[in-house]
Amino acid sequence: MTCIVGLISDGSVHIGGDSAGVAGYSLTLRADRKVFRN
Repeated sequence: MTCIVGLISDGSVHIGGDSAGVAGYSLTLRADRKVFRN
């Protein structure tokens, strides 16, 4: 499951997410970004 957070402050939008990758009971930190501009 991915955690995404969004914040609007003084007319600016900030979005961030975690870097966890899970497979079964294994947790790893991902190098690629989960949040990106499209």
